[in-house]
Amino acid sequence: RQTPYAAPGYGSISTAAAARDACAEKALHQAGPSSRLIGSARASTMSTGWEVEGVVGSGDGDIPFVCSVRNGSVSGILLK
Repeated sequence: RQTPYAAPGYGSISTAAAARDACAEKALHQAGPSSRLIGSARASTMSTGWEVEGVVGSGDGDIPFVCSVRNGSVSGILLK
């Protein structure tokens, strides 16, 4: 069994707002220290959690991301 990605400071993610915040934080961390969130991330409900989409800006340009929150934890994130 795989362990979900930790979401420090968020505990078990139980709301769309918490899912957006945790996923945005993960995307910013992966994009690098000078990155920033562009606009706001959007959370869509899934049967076991949320799918979050957004855009982070870095020195390399704008990077779209998609993130899954399942069963209360960030289960995956992809920077496109």
